[in-house]
Amino acid sequence: MTDADDPQSGERTFRKRDRVRGHDSFDDVFAQGTRAASNAMLVLVSKNAANIARIGISVGRKFGDSPRRNRAKRLLREAFRLHRAELDPSFDYVVVPRSELPPDMDGVAREFLRLAAKATAAATRRPNPDSRPRP
Repeated sequence: MTDADDPQSGERTFRKRDRVRGHDSFDDVFAQGTRAASNAMLVLVSKNAANIARIGISVGRKFGDSPRRNRAKRLLREAFRLHRAELDPSFDYVVVPRSELPPDMDGVAREFLRLAAKATAAATRRPNPDSRPRP
């Protein structure tokens, strides 16, 4: 059986609709998102209207040279793609890798899932962000 014949292969692809795109979308998550952090990465989550788990990755130059930044993005996208079924589909996930990001796929996936679960749990306990008083 090829990937095209596999009914599950459609769930494991990574398409444009699976990404948080545009400055406004990132700004919304950074402004209103719930955070969970470690030395390896920062994960922010925010409710989305699409009801599809989406990922956004923000890697600054401070993280390292372009091959290191691109590898971090590839590892995070792959962790998201492989473990999407374990994530809450009503959230957008924005990840900011930090200097101690694990060099292997298993370590990145494990840390991403741990922080994503922690942030989504905190976000579901938190009241609606529109009802909070603004400073």
